[in-house]
Amino acid sequence: MKTLHIALLLILTAATATAGDAGKFVSKDGKFAIAFPRDVAVKTEKRDLEDGRLLNHVTVERQDIFYLVSYIDLYERELKDLKLFFDSVEDGFVRGSGARIIESKEIKFGKENLPGRNIFAEKDNVPSRLLIFVDGHRFYLIGIRGSKEYMESKEANAFFNSFELQKTPAPIIVSAETLAQAVQDDVNAAAKKYHLTELQIDGAVTKQSEYKGKVQTFQMDVKIKDRKTDKPVEFTIFFSLKDPLPKGDKRIEEFAVGKKVKVRGKSIAMGNGQVTLINCVIVRPTNKEDDKKKGAESVDDLRRIKLARAPAPCLQ
Repeated sequence: MKTLHIALLLILTAATATAGDAGKFVSKDGKFAIAFPRDVAVKTEKRDLEDGRLLNHVTVERQDIFYLVSYIDLYERELKDLKLFFDSVEDGFVRGSGARIIESKEIKFGKENLPGRNIFAEKDNVPSRLLIFVDGHRFYLIGIRGSKEYMESKEANAFFNSFELQKTPAPIIVSAETLAQAVQDDVNAAAKKYHLTELQIDGAVTKQSEYKGKVQTFQMDVKIKDRKTDKPVEFTIFFSLKDPLPKGDKRIEEFAVGKKVKVRGKSIAMGNGQVTLINCVIVRPTNKEDDKKKGAESVDDLRRIKLARAPAPCLQ
């Protein structure tokens, strides 16, 4: 079985948040909360992978202790044999970092009893610990590297135990035509169901729009019926991307004009023949058949997961 190719090479970027008074950092995108050390800068990075997905890192360094949470969404094929998948993560860590495994044990993580693995390793007499697990289609990695005394401390265990998944309501799934017709028929009734709500809309893209060299928005134009006149009318749904893409980025092809796509975002305005959504992302296929159509690439392992010191704090 082939598994996802992830280069978990982390170079820290500017601080984006700090742990709060309660020591809990909350990642809305990652859908988790964890108790990093207090009053220490929390740094994040998003790394583009070749297949269009984002590998996300959240890190903290305090003195000689390094903390990491990483996450990424997996394809269906990568979930078929989790033992083999976890083996590949562990093997990639060993080959990439040069560490030796002290202990590796299958676990059930959290109150949800999620499938995972606890890994203890050592390099140059400095221990590290990785906790990896899968929640649905999302893969998480929690890691610490530090002194032997710290790794055996209650504080280290508390860090891992503080991880909590932040469940969010599922989006309302609706076709572009159904949404448009509902707003056209009765905007007030439609607003009660769809306004200021997370939606997942499927339909065909009719236009992309650029601003300052980046694709910022796109739209779906559909024909529906005006019930009062019994005549066809045009209706437009606008999608503002959460992360605008520069011209030439191959991910733009995912929602090229004429393509049918699924889009997730929050509706902020509706009426007068239009609906607008913000913070939009493309919902990528997860089943094996769609993976083949999309041409998603995979290789034999997740490589270069390193818990090792570098000129800048990193997992490489």
